[in-house]
Amino acid sequence: MVHQSEAVNLSTESLSTSSESFSKRLTNMDLELVLSSLAQTTRRQILHLVSVRPRSLSELAEALHRTVPCILGHVDFLQAAHLVISRKQGRRRIVRSRFKKINLVFG
Repeated sequence: MVHQSEAVNLSTESLSTSSESFSKRLTNMDLELVLSSLAQTTRRQILHLVSVRPRSLSELAEALHRTVPCILGHVDFLQAAHLVISRKQGRRRIVRSRFKKINLVFG
C-alpha cells in the first residue's frame, strides 16, 4: 500500500511530442489542477503506481481497494491536470504517466 506523500518531484520532460517544455506550457489553472491532484491521497497513489509501469483501471482498482468507477474519476482528474494519459487498448483502459520520471518520497 502506498503511504501519504511528503514530497513530489516531477521531471519537466514530458512524453508528449511537442517541442515546447511542459513547464513553459503550465498555466496558473493547470498549476491549480496539479496541486489539487497531489493533495488527494488516492491520486498520489495512482501516480506512484503508473510511474512504475502502465496499468489498467482494474489493476489500479485492485491495488488500491477501490471500484473501477472510483478510479476512473481520479484518472479523469489526473488527465485534466496533464499528469497521466489513458488510452483504450482493446476492452481495457491503460493509464500511463506523462512524465519520464516521477519521484514520490513517502514517509
